Amino acid sequence: MQASWTRRQLAIAAPYFTLGDLARLDGLLNSQVDALHWKCAQSWAAVEQRLSGSEYSLHDLFPAAVLAFSEDAPAGWRGFLLELIGPDEPSIGALVEALAWLPLDSIKEHLLQLLASRDTLHQRIALAVCAYRRVDVGDYLTAALQSDAPEHRTCALKAAGELGRRDLLDSLRQHLTTESPDWRFTAVCSAVRLGERGPCLERLIEIAGSDCALRKQAISLLPRVLNATQRARWLDRIKDQSIASPDAIIGIGAAGDPWQIPWLLTLMQDCAVARAAGEAFTLITGLDLVEHGFAQPAAAPPAEPLDPKRGLPWPDPEAIGAWWHANLGHYKRGTRYLLGHPITPDHCRNVLITGYQRQRGAAALELGLIQTGMPLFAVHAPVSEQRDLLDIADILQLGVETTVALWPGGAPGDP
Repeated sequence: MQASWTRRQLAIAAPYFTLGDLARLDGLLNSQVDALHWKCAQSWAAVEQRLSGSEYSLHDLFPAAVLAFSEDAPAGWRGFLLELIGPDEPSIGALVEALAWLPLDSIKEHLLQLLASRDTLHQRIALAVCAYRRVDVGDYLTAALQSDAPEHRTCALKAAGELGRRDLLDSLRQHLTTESPDWRFTAVCSAVRLGERGPCLERLIEIAGSDCALRKQAISLLPRVLNATQRARWLDRIKDQSIASPDAIIGIGAAGDPWQIPWLLTLMQDCAVARAAGEAFTLITGLDLVEHGFAQPAAAPPAEPLDPKRGLPWPDPEAIGAWWHANLGHYKRGTRYLLGHPITPDHCRNVLITGYQRQRGAAALELGLIQTGMPLFAVHAPVSEQRDLLDIADILQLGVETTVALWPGGAPGDP
């Protein structure tokens, strides 16, 4: 089971996994979860023994979470697991991801207990799980924005942006000048996602040029919200400062500016960044390098499993350059493109259905920046839930319906 969960987690951000591929992994995991529940007590004894040793890995927390948070599990199992992870951030993240994959109906009561706990770590875990699945917890989130626990408040600031809580913009603005860099930077990213511009853009530029943990997120977000003049100036600056840098390539892809493609073609000749440049080219133009015969034999050994370049093809710069010169007339200067089309809500929804995972992530962010008051589409959620959302005409309206279904009578704390 741990191996299946590991593959599923890697697939979420893999360059060549589709929604259908993710569905097959979910199906395998579901069958293994059913088998785990078949002999629940015996399974827990084995899991507990492994976790009590010193050799367990973070992926061992997945079967532990499945069992401890099942509907009929003894409270002692959850107590053991929560005490085990303690304040260890990687363990907390692994537990949140595991719980967020489980059916929300089956863990709703456990989440409510954690939200109502006096332990801010328990509150934070429940809040993170709900935000990961784009479920609004109402006043619990509002209260968390005033928490004295630094990580809990950071989690709430992030959740406000993910959930489209524009009613919390005043609180986010209050955090823009706080002394805590984690609070300040997280508030900036969430506020920009919710439609704030002005001073927030200057702070986002600051984050993109810093060494903070949100730097890559800022580089991916910033070119999507700058106007054309600001974007061109920022892209020139980042290219000058980060020649042949993956960060600059990420910024070019996020910008969706086809007139930056000549620079990408140059980078395709550099083995260190060629595959990243090819991926950015595809993100802008929609040209699949493998499908159209524009890939060439590998120029280096296979990447490590966690390397973001793993699975990307090696581009053929000469063939791609010839294609570009023959097709550049189809692109309009000043228009941003995603997979060969101007960015519109309908196109973003189409990419969410047909694209690869990283492309789907880009489409979800673009759609979230258009529909600022709605939750971000969660491309990491269980596929059955994603498909339900994609089956309706107004893709994000179901986010509201999901909240009502999970919290009858409204989200906790709602009037």
